[in-house]
Amino acid sequence: YSHPTIARCPATQIYREILEDKKGWESVMKAPGRGHAYPNGSFSEEVKRIFKDAGIVYGRTVKQTLNFDLPTDWMEWDSTCHHKNPQLMELAKTFVEFAKPQYLKMMYVWGHSYEFTNDNNWEIMEEFCKYVGGRDDIWYATNIEIYDYVKAYESLIYSADGTMIYNPTLIDVWMHIDGDEYVVRSGETIKIDYTSKAGRKKTTTGKLGYKTFKGKKYFGFQPDF
Repeated sequence: YSHPTIARCPATQIYREILEDKKGWESVMKAPGRGHAYPNGSFSEEVKRIFKDAGIVYGRTVKQTLNFDLPTDWMEWDSTCHHKNPQLMELAKTFVEFAKPQYLKMMYVWGHSYEFTNDNNWEIMEEFCKYVGGRDDIWYATNIEIYDYVKAYESLIYSADGTMIYNPTLIDVWMHIDGDEYVVRSGETIKIDYTSKAGRKKTTTGKLGYKTFKGKKYFGFQPDF
């Protein structure tokens, strides 16, 4: 709302800041606001709690991890890097060439659009987007799409013998099991046949195999401008 260093604000102001932010965003987007980027990168445990009270499910920080891991705490969602990080293209190359689809990976790049004009460096993002864009094995998604999809696959319910998977969510979930792709549709229970054509019992990877992002190997780079 007024973009303060919010961890230094009293609780009443923190509530006012996030609620006014939400009202402004929702009046434009005509949908509930569920995510936030911490102003000036400032947050605390109290800020996280108040944001959750206001219906916020994730908070983006300004920390750069230089890796492609998913957040373990959605209220402290760190990025891979800022767009001006000198390692941007090196990281992009590592991400694109990553060849282990059983690991869920995401490249998240953050920054401010005004920085391109101020620094006269639009070519940085143009080069990056040209390199990582338009690939068939990457899912290009928004913050909230990523959050909702991860929560959906975390909500899958498995039978004791591992032959049935139930999806209680409103989101379809993709999985690879022994080299075969499955889609567990919203509200659906699927049965898995682990017997190969030769009658041999197949083995599984991890929890009945591994999840994929809507049939893609990885999340795409996530711009946050």
